Amino acid sequence: VCPVAIVENEFSMVVRNIETDGSLQACKELGIAMTPYMPLASGLLTGAYRPGMKLEFKNDDIHRTFSWFTEENLEKNQPLFEMLEKFSTKKGCTYAQLALAWVMAKYDMMIPIPGMYKQEFIDSNLEACNIVLTDEEMKEIDETLATLTIYGDGAEWRVDQLRGMLKEEGYEVEKSWRK
Repeated sequence: VCPVAIVENEFSMVVRNIETDGSLQACKELGIAMTPYMPLASGLLTGAYRPGMKLEFKNDDIHRTFSWFTEENLEKNQPLFEMLEKFSTKKGCTYAQLALAWVMAKYDMMIPIPGMYKQEFIDSNLEACNIVLTDEEMKEIDETLATLTIYGDGAEWRVDQLRGMLKEEGYEVEKSWRK
């Protein structure tokens, strides 16, 4: 009927399925753009959530159900944070900027859509376009990521889990989570 111009799929340093399921390769071969959602893994790759912070998520905050954000998993994912620290220091950027630059370096037609709830996030995320990762740096990051076990997830089914929790708490889910 018409050619496919762009495909949307989850992709980040911690969710890399498109590298192995053929999606990214097909897009490259066919000249189709890819727009990854959650390229910062709901903030996991920003450095904003660290072990020992005693995080408490309330109401309709999806972090309540994404298991990346449990204290145990934040501790277990420390090697990921160490890798982000190493490369962001080297490049003079934030963790988020590094993670976005890495996503964009995977394919020249990669257009990530990170959450941008505040003007400061928009400004900072746009700076990721100015970060150049060399082939050697990409190789080192990819090799490091390949050795890491990422604990927890941000799976889509957890949205339904949150919806169920909110219903149990008395929220009218169909009416924008209002009680």
